[in-house]
Amino acid sequence: MGSTSLFVGDNIYEIGGDKQRQIIKIMCDSYLDEPKAKVRWRYILDEANMEEDSKFRDIFKKSKVAEALDAKDGFVWFKTE
Repeated sequence: MGSTSLFVGDNIYEIGGDKQRQIIKIMCDSYLDEPKAKVRWRYILDEANMEEDSKFRDIFKKSKVAEALDAKDGFVWFKTE
């Protein structure tokens, strides 16, 4: 599969790995429905058919795309401001 890019504000991030791509796709779909909403991490894992004990920090470890994301209290969202 080729490279996938995420555009957030003036920044462009290259997304690596299938798990990251799946998560970003689900987050983008949710963002389109409600730009200010935070997405429950468990919902993302369920939608991506990933193990429910998968950790955000482990999936995005060493990834520049993590700079565009935030996670707290079981929710994740894009840093758009």
